[in-house]
Amino acid sequence: MPGIEAASVVNFPPVDVIDTRVGVTVEGRPANDSASQASYKIIGPDYFRVFGMPILAGRNISDADGAGKAGVVVVSETMARTLWPDQNPLGQHITPQFPRQDLYWLPRTGNQPGPGILPLTVIGVVGDVRQDGLPTGTAIQMYLPYLQNPSPFLHLAVRTRSDPLRWSGAVRAQVLAVDPDEPVYEIRTMDDVIARSFSQPRISSVLLSAFASLAVILAAIGIYGVISYGTSQRTHEFGIRVALGAQSETILKSVVAEGLLLSASGALIGVATAFAFVRLLSGLLFGVSAADPWTFILIPLLLVGIALAACYIPARRAERSDPMAALKCE
Repeated sequence: MPGIEAASVVNFPPVDVIDTRVGVTVEGRPANDSASQASYKIIGPDYFRVFGMPILAGRNISDADGAGKAGVVVVSETMARTLWPDQNPLGQHITPQFPRQDLYWLPRTGNQPGPGILPLTVIGVVGDVRQDGLPTGTAIQMYLPYLQNPSPFLHLAVRTRSDPLRWSGAVRAQVLAVDPDEPVYEIRTMDDVIARSFSQPRISSVLLSAFASLAVILAAIGIYGVISYGTSQRTHEFGIRVALGAQSETILKSVVAEGLLLSASGALIGVATAFAFVRLLSGLLFGVSAADPWTFILIPLLLVGIALAACYIPARRAERSDPMAALKCE
């Protein structure tokens, strides 16, 4: 069709909420010396072209990799580097340990050893893709040809030159022209798939951000209240000091120094506590480490700055106190 760049099939699209994994053994190695789990996808020819995945070595899966032919597999860059760190992955053999069960997400062939089927020969290496979302995605992946491993559950993936939803009706018509009884449903763009994958982390991040902002506001209000109350209790003292010749700037500095001491102590305790619990939040982070130095430097400075701003008003009030009124204060 004009406007369609490529089309293929896949059991579950990348970055989807469902990820299929299977144990893998490497030929010539003990079972416990191989990657224990690898993500796998059942794909058709042109799958890598649809999703823009570069083939780094070897060749793509083609129609020639059919039933009864030698079993083949394409692996991700990280899987190749993990299993064969000092070897060429092309031509190596692996055996997926598919469960011997009739489950809808499992391929219908290839789960029993047989001539020309298992083990699988590595014919290509492709770039890494996050499978189930950025925070928890895995790059240990392998791709099996649909013609050798037919899956009862498939998605049709189409790459278009313009707005994908514009072509949904035409694509549906082409599918129904091949098989009028084939249901075509849940048409989504990759933006929708990605948004669905990130929905739970996004909600958690929004809630954490809201509570963190509330904590900062409460901290500022609390420090202001403590310093303001402490200042009001020392009105008599300030009056005596001013009457004895103390400069107003000295009183201002003493009040600000008290607030700075309290806020700095609280910031140090907070940083120490954050280091102790930082691993609990590591699963929600992407693009930044759990012990990011800039975070642990800038955030305490921000909180100390807020605390100093909260101290300024009571400090100015103390600086401007009338000595005569202060000396009469009980």
